Amino acid sequence: MKQIIAIPLNGTNLEPHFGHAKTFIFLTIENEMIAQKDIKPAPKHEPGVLPKWIAENGATDVIVGGMGQQAVNILKSNGVNVHLGAAALPYEEIVKQFVSNTLETSENSCTH
Repeated sequence: MKQIIAIPLNGTNLEPHFGHAKTFIFLTIENEMIAQKDIKPAPKHEPGVLPKWIAENGATDVIVGGMGQQAVNILKSNGVNVHLGAAALPYEEIVKQFVSNTLETSENSCTH
């Protein structure tokens, strides 16, 4: 099964706040391995723009530390699975945990 995971970046680590990310990495996962990496500059942070952009880029999943409820709702309504409360680890480690079903998440760290 092919999946495309979107992760907001701060350098090579997950950016804890979804809307603050300057770049996102889109990782195509096939057979539990990274088949393709694509780093894209994030569009301007305005309500609803980032979640729609992520869906338009084919993401099946997004892994974040925190994001507002409106963004969560937009992503889910576009068929994107939202994984909230991930730690600010290197994206390679996050993907490794994700494909092995050991990704640790907690409560949404965003309050808006």
